[in-house]
Amino acid sequence: MLTPGPPPPPDPPLDELEREPVPTDPRKRIYAHEEDAAGGLVRIVWDSDDPEFLEAEFRAPDTRGRPDAALVRAFWNAVKERTRTLGPLPIDGADPRP
Repeated sequence: MLTPGPPPPPDPPLDELEREPVPTDPRKRIYAHEEDAAGGLVRIVWDSDDPEFLEAEFRAPDTRGRPDAALVRAFWNAVKERTRTLGPLPIDGADPRP
């Protein structure tokens, strides 16, 4: 007889997300995708422990001041291009400052 256990973790929502090891907790399942876009690095992260959230961040070498509007638009366009297969997604929060 088998005893019921926790359900298996869900699969990542995007095919390009690859598992990233977490050295401090090998049980944690974090998936990420990075690409050069919008004049910097666009990083999309998903945690199987919190599957409702898909996190997108922009990393640029120049962090002096706030990013200009064209850079923010380019970032969102890159994110929308990567996540278009998921349909429209709500935005929980956005902070243009590091």
